[in-house]
Amino acid sequence: MARISFKGKGTLSGISELLREKIPELKHGTHLEEHIIRGDTELIIFENYGGRDFSLSLSILLTVDGEEIIVDAVCAGEIENLFGFNWGHEDELAFAVKMVLEPLNFEIIAQSEDFVEPYIPPEVPDPEPIGDIIRRGQQKKDDKEQATQPTQWQYIKSEPERVKLGREEKKSLFGKKRNKPDWEY
Repeated sequence: MARISFKGKGTLSGISELLREKIPELKHGTHLEEHIIRGDTELIIFENYGGRDFSLSLSILLTVDGEEIIVDAVCAGEIENLFGFNWGHEDELAFAVKMVLEPLNFEIIAQSEDFVEPYIPPEVPDPEPIGDIIRRGQQKKDDKEQATQPTQWQYIKSEPERVKLGREEKKSLFGKKRNKPDWEY
């Protein structure tokens, strides 16, 4: 069982209508079962059938307390899988109430200890146009072809730098004296 309570400002009929409209949109397979109005109190009951695995009931009680509206949501269900393991379906259905009331600045005043908010994946960015993807793939292909082609080397002939040497005599290996040239490369 998942329980969560909120308080905030608004009109009872406006909040009730919003919950009746938005919860079936947020949680697939949920439909309005009962809607009871008695004075300053409204009871809304939703049911959600998840095939053979589970059936859930979401009861929402709206009461007026002075200038604020108190919203109590209780989700209970029957899990009929092999091990009786709860996959968090109750928390997901109760979380739908939070998603409806949060933009209206309703604050949570109480929740069950084992209530866990379900993981909501981040928004997926808009897809890239197919033409851009094809161009980028073609560019990668062209770059790869260019990298596999042999490189054409350019041989540049340049003159070596001349260094001026003094005129000195040097003995060769065999003891003969020889003159060293003025310029050496």
